[in-house]
Amino acid sequence: MVWKKWEAFKQQVERMAHKEPDRRSVQLMGSMLVRYPEIKTAVYDAKTYQLTVDLEVKGEVTQQKLQYFANMLIESIKTHRHLEGYREIPGIEVSANRIGNEAVLVHVARDIRKLSAAEMDLMADLAAECFGKDLQLDPTVEDTMEDRTITDQEQLFDLLLQRVPDFPPEQSLIGYREMGRVVVYNR
Repeated sequence: MVWKKWEAFKQQVERMAHKEPDRRSVQLMGSMLVRYPEIKTAVYDAKTYQLTVDLEVKGEVTQQKLQYFANMLIESIKTHRHLEGYREIPGIEVSANRIGNEAVLVHVARDIRKLSAAEMDLMADLAAECFGKDLQLDPTVEDTMEDRTITDQEQLFDLLLQRVPDFPPEQSLIGYREMGRVVVYNR
């Protein structure tokens, strides 16, 4: 009896491993990467509901500059949420690690169920202000997309993100940029 349950469990795990990500989750991740050319990669962990976005900064990022960015981001989101009438302030984690000698990845992690498009806009604006020209943007986004397409992506991202608190993505995903394209797949 135990053996049959074990075999059934293994088959279920294998089916889940090959299961396609749900379309809404892939659209959310893809539209976020298209909407925000500052984001190099995005990783979503379905178990913890944590979304981690990575920003690439060319050159050196001092601890003071990273701390300034983290403090400004946290305070700005707290203020925004307060003005929106929320009492709860979600946890935000900001960290960084060096990529070789040429760049630093700045990681911003949040609970996706508490994230809003306005907060993503704040993050992008603060990153641009703090890191300036050293913040690496995907150059193909502005070159290949018309204003209407960008507006459509903003609207799609806003709509999908509004549904997340009630229907969070069920599968862990990773999205990244590769040669002018956005790629999203199961993790």
